[in-house]
Amino acid sequence: MSQSGQIRIALAQINPTVGDLVKNADLISKNAYEAAAAGAVVVVYPEMVLTGYPVEDLATRPSFRAASIEAVNQLAQRINNEGNGDLTLIVGYLGQSPAGAPQNCVAIIHRGVIVAIYIKHHLPNYGVFDEYRNFTPGAHSLVIRVCGVDIGLAICEDIWQSGGPVAELAKRNIGLMLVPNGSPFITPPPTDPYNPYKITCTPGTTITTTPGVGSITIGNPPFGFASTSTAYGYPSGSAWSYTNGGNDIKD
Repeated sequence: MSQSGQIRIALAQINPTVGDLVKNADLISKNAYEAAAAGAVVVVYPEMVLTGYPVEDLATRPSFRAASIEAVNQLAQRINNEGNGDLTLIVGYLGQSPAGAPQNCVAIIHRGVIVAIYIKHHLPNYGVFDEYRNFTPGAHSLVIRVCGVDIGLAICEDIWQSGGPVAELAKRNIGLMLVPNGSPFITPPPTDPYNPYKITCTPGTTITTTPGVGSITIGNPPFGFASTSTAYGYPSGSAWSYTNGGNDIKD
């Protein structure tokens, strides 16, 4: 696959409200305008940004899942109607399997339609996370091509566990990996303020042996969730940029 080309990516670090699909869609639209004005061609939003995160037992309500799915389709049309359809948006939302089980998803939006969907594989079940109880995992990796660059997708925990999408993406010769996140705030150690997770992603795979990684984390202060975004370089593993602690930040 191609790894040539040049691409500008906006990490839209915003602070959505759990359950407020209308307000969150407005935030996504606002940031799409700002990203387009800055010359970006890809906009990455946090994990489950459309619904807010964590949704906890809202995930088990069929009516809320249906509302989330309808909202992400309406969002795709809205972005196009607002003149930003040429952007490629990576938007987290609550989806469901063909059998109706809740799933943690990202939609790839371009020119008014959802062109692809990625479903989170590894579902954490520790600390503040109840995803194993609330969601059904995905089973496939996803690579999209934008401006000649092959981009792999993962969601949060997917890059911290062995096997699954990261191992598959490593075999697919991607040029970049983008990772929406929703994680509790962790202060980076003083010895490495820009990269608290520099050493390893998954056992046997380190940041220094993967392509560039863009990571965008949701802001949700009531749950102690982080507001950070980081871009990691290849092959060094050092951080290109790091933001910490804001509510609505664009890199």
